[in-house]
Amino acid sequence: MIDVTTDTSAFADSLQQLQKRMGNLRPVFSDLGAVLENKIRDRRETLTDPDGQRWAAWTPSTIASYPESGRGKLLDRSGDMWDRTGPQWMVSGMLFDTTLRVGFDKDYPTYHEFGTKHMARRGLLFADPEKGELGAADEQAIDDVLQDWLDGVFD
Repeated sequence: MIDVTTDTSAFADSLQQLQKRMGNLRPVFSDLGAVLENKIRDRRETLTDPDGQRWAAWTPSTIASYPESGRGKLLDRSGDMWDRTGPQWMVSGMLFDTTLRVGFDKDYPTYHEFGTKHMARRGLLFADPEKGELGAADEQAIDDVLQDWLDGVFD
């Protein structure tokens, strides 16, 4: 499994305020994980990356090699990347109350996230995986959740 991290400095002040107020950020991270998980699931339906750009279509060679039993959808050849729901297929865990991990429980989604020499990138997690940059809508969603917590919406 490959770990890619993102710069959280934009959220550092909010997280520090919440840490001071709550002590334990697990409930906050649980909400953040759920929001990001839903964003990723939405990308499956819209066939778009975190910047809203449409994924590249299949190449003719991919179409020719597609199994008869396949589902016929991008990133859904056999269904095992998506069939399981919740934490079984999407890892949303907290470590030491200061880290949120969101990703897949398989290695091959990494090829989709980064692309390969023979396969176009079809981003699920990052707008720019090399830099660990989230899409603007994902950053806004994180900011909204943090602001809700700071405003006491979840108290």
